[in-house]
Amino acid sequence: MEEGLKKVLFLNAYFFPGYKSGGPQQTIANIIDAFGDVANIYVLTQNHDLGDKKRYPDVKIGKWIQFGKSKVKYIKSQDYIFSGIKKEYKNFKIIYSCGMFEKNMLAVLFIHKFTNNKKKLYIAPMGVFSDGAIHRKKLKKMLYLKLIKELGLLKDIIWSFTSEKELEEAKTILGDKVIQEYIIAEDIPRKVDFEKSISNLKLMHKEKGSLRIVFISRICEKKNLSLCIDILKKIEYGSIIFDIYGIIEDEKYWHTCEKKIKKLPGNISAKYCGEVKSENTIGIFGNYDIFLFPTKGENFGHVIFESLSAGCIPILSDTTPWDSVAKEDVGEVIKICDIKGFRDTVKKYIDLDDSDMNEKRINAINFAKKKYSAIITNSGYQSLFTVQGGG
Repeated sequence: MEEGLKKVLFLNAYFFPGYKSGGPQQTIANIIDAFGDVANIYVLTQNHDLGDKKRYPDVKIGKWIQFGKSKVKYIKSQDYIFSGIKKEYKNFKIIYSCGMFEKNMLAVLFIHKFTNNKKKLYIAPMGVFSDGAIHRKKLKKMLYLKLIKELGLLKDIIWSFTSEKELEEAKTILGDKVIQEYIIAEDIPRKVDFEKSISNLKLMHKEKGSLRIVFISRICEKKNLSLCIDILKKIEYGSIIFDIYGIIEDEKYWHTCEKKIKKLPGNISAKYCGEVKSENTIGIFGNYDIFLFPTKGENFGHVIFESLSAGCIPILSDTTPWDSVAKEDVGEVIKICDIKGFRDTVKKYIDLDDSDMNEKRINAINFAKKKYSAIITNSGYQSLFTVQGGG
């Protein structure tokens, strides 16, 4: 770590080598990759993956260890609730805490309010205020938010939103007065070898009347796999492969999906292909024509960027910040309630031949390349890491 650079502590409940929590940990890894040369970045996290009780093997606990251009400390779950965070809080002037309803957030807010030596505390809600997210256990969440507001725990906070849309969602839930200071910092995508993606297209071939569809995400209500199956169940022509990847987060929900899958028409071959580590996602996308993702809400959507990077065309609901894929003709955006619109779009791609599909693939990869460059250049994280002072 270099002297004179800003020293920033990230708090995130889960981190690598784990892979089950999805976007937030990938965002932090990508931030480290992009800004690790201009700031001293530290990550405090738990010693196990989402849903696991066993700690990571071969990972030192309670010690700062090197992770790329950063340092990471893994601590026990009981320490992550309060004591471990209190111990590190005094060693940093800038704290960046991810998630609004994580079990450590109450401790972070109390420590910040009742510590005389105030730090700069950034809170990144990570999409929890979207309609699709807030409605799950809404009463419990709203009571919690009311409590922490009344206790004055949301004062002197700098909010970090990924988009103007997420800002407006937060204002709707929290009220304008709560959000006094904020940055707009779009999530940083992972670095991609775009030339390799273009080269891989030589291995792809699509026949008119066939379609390879993939779903990659956590299997839970929010990600909306069930709607994917409903979209496909009335498409009875063409040869369709539908492969599903992702951690089964909600067993009951997955059981419902399984029953629906068994009723799909005979022209559709659907199967569950297991969990996938984030570093393998782009390679998997490269084997498919379209990414069917009618999610109920994303504050960024790393898998969307990764599908584009591989030349796999995303067909999305209108609940993500990726409206531009439709405007640039490198994907489709459809109202989440318009199941016929989704179905007609899938049929359109069934009818594409290899030449038309390849053109769309190339355009998608080039779009992702430009998107990555624009995000890095204009990122709101620049103010967090590179502005003088506060280090």
